[in-house]
Amino acid sequence: MRSAIQLIVLLAALGAACQVGAGFIQAPTQQLAFEAASVRLSTSPNDGFADFDTTPGTLTIRNYTLRAIIRTAYQAKDYQISGGPKWLNHDRYDINAKADSPAKPPQLFLMLQALLAERFKLVVHRESRDFQGYALVIAKSGLKLKAVGSDTDRSINSRPGVITAKATSLTLLSQWLARILNAPVQDSTGISDVFDFKLEWTPDGAPQAGEAPGPSIFAALQDQLGLKLEPHKTPLEMIVVDSAERASEN
Repeated sequence: MRSAIQLIVLLAALGAACQVGAGFIQAPTQQLAFEAASVRLSTSPNDGFADFDTTPGTLTIRNYTLRAIIRTAYQAKDYQISGGPKWLNHDRYDINAKADSPAKPPQLFLMLQALLAERFKLVVHRESRDFQGYALVIAKSGLKLKAVGSDTDRSINSRPGVITAKATSLTLLSQWLARILNAPVQDSTGISDVFDFKLEWTPDGAPQAGEAPGPSIFAALQDQLGLKLEPHKTPLEMIVVDSAERASEN
């Protein structure tokens, strides 16, 4: 089993402060660490409010699973985290940490990585895997969107079953679809224009009480926007958890 010290050496050897291709935050040659930090099991309900916040020099986490903390520390997507003990997804923690300077992300995330190695004895490695995701393409019926000027106000937001967008590119739509589907979505449309649109579907295909079943997000994309999600495997860098231990409280 690799030790936490081995992990720190491994991270340091990677060199760059940020790997652009995968988006993961990686350690610089000089390891960063918090001046003081407390780690405690959360007393909030498992289905209760969870929160993450940073200010210059401080990091606060409330009611996060270790899996969610790892995701935050490495700035990875949930589907990029693999392995580890079962409690990784169940035990929830509160963390309060303070740096000795007004550090900001990504430095705070680097410090969080070091804290996980120290307090949870977390050992991880990176590996590339072929991951099943989707490619966003134009449907056979043709695109049902009309381009708007790129100088207009841009915005995109979502709530369960609805995405509302103004002057939004299909690349940005792909990123939002990836969050909703918890899988990588690649923009393969080849279109650089921006659009106004509203996409509505029934989350998970489950209608509300007394309502007829609505369209899935896949059907809604085709019917409303003239877009299609096709299965697509893509190489994806993963954070693989080799080992972790429950943290002692302080």
